[in-house]
This record gives sequence, C-alpha cells and structure tokens, in this order.
Amino acid sequence: MCIRDRYQRRVRGSNTEHMPSESTTEYTLHYFNVKGVAEPARILFAIAKQPYTDHRFPLEFGVPGDFSTIKREEFDQAKASGELVSNLGRAPVLTVDGVSFGQSKTILRFLAGAFGLFGADELSRAKIDTIMEHVADFKDGFGKAAPPFIGEDKRSKEEADEAMAGYWKGLEGQLEALEAYIGESEWCGGEEISVADVLLFSFFSDNGRVQACSQLQPTLEKFSKIREIVDKVAAHEQVAGWLASRPQTPF
Repeated sequence: MCIRDRYQRRVRGSNTEHMPSESTTEYTLHYFNVKGVAEPARILFAIAKQPYTDHRFPLEFGVPGDFSTIKREEFDQAKASGELVSNLGRAPVLTVDGVSFGQSKTILRFLAGAFGLFGADELSRAKIDTIMEHVADFKDGFGKAAPPFIGEDKRSKEEADEAMAGYWKGLEGQLEALEAYIGESEWCGGEEISVADVLLFSFFSDNGRVQACSQLQPTLEKFSKIREIVDKVAAHEQVAGWLASRPQTPF
C-alpha cells in the first residue's frame, strides 16, 4: 500500500486580514503524506489563505498497516542530505524564505503569530498558549491510556478498558475547568479564532483514534462551549474548504 506516490503542491489563495496583503513570504511545510502533527499547521495556512508548498514525503507499506515494513525513501534521502537537520532528522520542518526550523509546536506558534491567530496582545496570547498546552496534555493522556498506535497492546482487555474509562472520567474534570477558563468569549482567546481553537478541533474532531472512542460524543455533549468551538472551527469557510479538498489519507 502506498500513501500517495508523491504529493507536493502549491496551495494558493488570496490573503485575508490575517496576513498583510503585501506579503511575499515563501513557505514550505515538509511532512509525511498523513495528517499527523502537521495537520493543524495546514489548517492555519487555510484560515489565513496563505499560499505555501505542501511537501509530503510518501509512505509505502510492504504489508498494509505493518509499520515494520514501511518504506520512506524520499524522507530518508532528505534526512541523509541534512535537509531536516533543524528538527534533528525528523519531520515536520517548516522552511520560511529559505530558513528552516522544526518541532510542531514551534511551527504552530510561528505561523499563528505571523497570521494574526495568536491573540490581540500579550495577555490574550498567554491565554491561547495556556490552552494549547492543555490540549497537548489531553493528547498525551490519551496516548498513554489508549491502545498503542504501533505494535501490540500487552494489557488485558480489562486493563485497557479501565485505563480508557479513567482517562475519559479525568478529562471531564479538565474540560469543566477549561470551559470556566474560556468564560464567555466566543473563541478560546477572545472574539477571534486562534490556534488554540484549531487544536481543540484537531483533537476532538480530526483525530481518528479519538473519534473512534464511544466515550467521545457523550463527553462533548456535557460541555457545550467546547463543542461549540469545535463545531465553529469545522464550519469556518476556509477550514471547511480545506477539509473537503485535502488529500485523503488513512491517518
């Protein structure tokens, strides 16, 4: 199985209030041809209508779904050439006017700041940044409780079920506190969409493993503010357009 033989395109669009109209900045996002940790960055590009090169390293499985048989020749060549050195030989890497850097959170913060999606002032930025870290905690906790993405789950069914039940129970308390922190604002950081809203959407509505959990919808139904934000991101004109047109990948 090959996840697209090769995918690289220039994603175009007119600029909006999130990006100065005179901008001639050249962006290239390097990642695999999957959503993964780079998809929130692609969504930020969509919201800002900022043209960029979406460079995707192809992945090929000798045996479908068996990561021990995966081939990623173009990625390996890029790593060997030093192209990915800013992220220590890993992806994602963002290149901006010829300057490259890595780490998915760094990329998100950079793009959010460049596109006006990181708050109107330092205090709103701090609130958005705080919520970003909370979502990262949600994701990390899920990763520890859920069956492993790669490899065999060595826990018994009872142990695995107990871990997931404990995760969702604990998450409810965290979401209750998060709603109180967001308050009456329309979005996480105020009255404008931000990178924190995109991360909430990405975790709760664009993550196949989370979406597969039977506890997801009952949990979101208890937290109308979180659900409202997630739904508004999905309905955002540029986000909806990206979701409808992006390459279809298995994860």
